[in-house]
Amino acid sequence: MGFWMGNVAFMERSPAKDILGCVAFWDAARGLVKSGANVTTAADQAPGGTADTATGQPTLEPQFVASDGGGPCFDFATARYFSLTHSTDFDFGAAFTVTGWIKRVSTGADHHIFTQSLGATERLRMGPLSDGSFYALSNGAAGNVRCAYGAGLGWRHFAVTYDGGLAASSRVAIYLDGTAQAVTVDAAFPATMSTVDKNRIGLLAANDSNPFNGKMAWLGIWKRALTAAEVLRCKDYQPRT
Repeated sequence: MGFWMGNVAFMERSPAKDILGCVAFWDAARGLVKSGANVTTAADQAPGGTADTATGQPTLEPQFVASDGGGPCFDFATARYFSLTHSTDFDFGAAFTVTGWIKRVSTGADHHIFTQSLGATERLRMGPLSDGSFYALSNGAAGNVRCAYGAGLGWRHFAVTYDGGLAASSRVAIYLDGTAQAVTVDAAFPATMSTVDKNRIGLLAANDSNPFNGKMAWLGIWKRALTAAEVLRCKDYQPRT
């Protein structure tokens, strides 16, 4: 498997090549690998290569779907997920963006896209919930920002941006299908993100529970808050239907 990184030369069509601050970009046709300077072997950078920093769990590795709604994706059903060995690329400090395409197959559970923890202490999570909202949480409920998501099960593009330098009520923005949403700030995110040492894609990192039940494609992670125009560029890079 291979995760396309912002500093890898062969990413000719990737938003990661064009948008500054990208630490990891998931091309679903190639898979996942660790980010930044941790990409050290040819296998990490090649189709079908073995990732040494973003690995599927034994018997639970997400299954590749060659064509689903117009392009490649990964199927996270049946408690499949990716574990990312921690890298400084995922220590966000005062800014980050996570964006990509998701498709749920049910609405009866909370779905987790990208999550972080310090051991068993929850630090960051985001995803659509069973109550019809999409949310981003920091340090448990200490930071809690949400917007309406609805009950639909089709492909949707999402983006969560965070800028700790902004006013507390404006630090987190949530975009759905390229449009900034009206958010409810139940609790403001801190000015600086907390230390983490554990990362998951498709699972809650704090206790390895609540898996994402559906499909994902073109997931990107940036160490800065993307602008609205940049979020739209990510959405338009590989449209889903």
